[in-house]
Amino acid sequence: MGFFEGRKNKEASSEIAGSKPYKIKAVKFFAINWRLTLLVAILFLLIGIGPIVVHAAACASTADGNWSDTNTWSGGGCTGAGGLPGTGDSITINNIVTLDTSPTILFITIANTKSLSADSNSRTLTLTSTTGTLFTNNGTFTANNSTVIMNPDGNVSVTSGSFTDTNAFYNLTLSPTLTTNRTYTAGGALTINNNLTVSSSKSAGGLSYLRFYLAGTTNVTGTTFATATGWALTYFTTNNYSLTTNIYTQTSMYGFLEAGSSNITITGSGASVFVVQGLGYWDPGTSTIIYTGSSATNIYPTTYYNLNIGGAATTTTYTAAGNITVTNVLTIVSSSGTNTFDASSRTITLSGTGTPFVISASEVFTPSTSTVVYTHATSANVSSTTYNNLRTNGAGTYTAAGAIITNGDVTVSAGTLAMAANDLTVNGGDISVVGTLTQTSSNTTIVTTTGLHWRSWIYYLWQPQHWWRGNHPDHHGGWRSHYLRCPHYCLFFRHQHL
Repeated sequence: MGFFEGRKNKEASSEIAGSKPYKIKAVKFFAINWRLTLLVAILFLLIGIGPIVVHAAACASTADGNWSDTNTWSGGGCTGAGGLPGTGDSITINNIVTLDTSPTILFITIANTKSLSADSNSRTLTLTSTTGTLFTNNGTFTANNSTVIMNPDGNVSVTSGSFTDTNAFYNLTLSPTLTTNRTYTAGGALTINNNLTVSSSKSAGGLSYLRFYLAGTTNVTGTTFATATGWALTYFTTNNYSLTTNIYTQTSMYGFLEAGSSNITITGSGASVFVVQGLGYWDPGTSTIIYTGSSATNIYPTTYYNLNIGGAATTTTYTAAGNITVTNVLTIVSSSGTNTFDASSRTITLSGTGTPFVISASEVFTPSTSTVVYTHATSANVSSTTYNNLRTNGAGTYTAAGAIITNGDVTVSAGTLAMAANDLTVNGGDISVVGTLTQTSSNTTIVTTTGLHWRSWIYYLWQPQHWWRGNHPDHHGGWRSHYLRCPHYCLFFRHQHL
């Protein structure tokens, strides 16, 4: 046995016998470091330190044909089975391609003068890239009855290029599962020939939101949905661009509409064409909501900034489905037909200044058994029309824009109702004045025609007067005139005997 071989054997025996523990410690040290490295890697995965970036494989069509045909992609760099596009591919359409399957890819670009056309079998195209622009159309996109789904957990641009007219989507669904707050932004005007769905979800871990921003005029022929599930919130932000949709609905408690200064036109008819429900809300901003349904339509009970009722060529009755507040202007829109607003039994609160209730010529306000309340703190004009109950309830001066008729009560809860030179006709109910009721002409009349007893309090220049009024026929079967004496002016009351 040689010297070196015998030495090696001796050292090996000594190590096994434990006389050289330093080598055993080295082994333990490396074992600990291996375990520590594994532990750190697991922690990084658990706490989600940054997204794992998957570099897209460039995949391009090389021939005209169907998406499912390998010849369409031959030599195109695709990573899917048989050379077809795979889930990790970014696709460029360089030819005339028919979508005859329902693939999932990262993102897609249609090259100039080229096209992607879905067949008639309700295909889905799912786009998952967490960065960049998901769908770029520099050529032609024919959606047919397909659905494009965009669901990455990232901040992305939804579109670039043309997606209106013949390039419109059929269904567009934005539906990420969130780990944190995300934004989706449209790249310009959009047309969706069926439904637009903006929906987020999150299973646990605290609230996160998806905020979708419009970036141009958006038209939806069907329904626009804003919804969320679990620990997610969905904000549909019009970003001051116009939205036209048949129906807008928030189908869960966590959908939110941020209207900005947009015009939002609801073209649908029926009971539920604009719906904000559950804990969801909408921020009207300085927007205008326009109802243009072509047959009987309910007006959703909520607070609007501007509310326009009726289209330019509609003959429709629009009915208040609950109490409505308009903070700027409520307009019954001029039509080549006739637009009718039926206030039903609801309270319509008008808090704008100027003329907060505009009834265009030839259009109709049906008061039914409603109450209309003017509430601006400084001044407003009271529209000349027939009300059921009319109330002023603010410190301002409310000036009659013309003759006013009520079928119920007139209540001046605060401020001043200034009739100017206009008549006030009360066909039923009481006049109750806690503020001030004034007129500027001795020809102004306040008339009751019911023949019923009525009683009121007037505070005129803070001087109370009280009276009891009933039928007061004269000896000729006509009417009698009565003056109520006031400190400086007199209101002229005429009671009509029927």
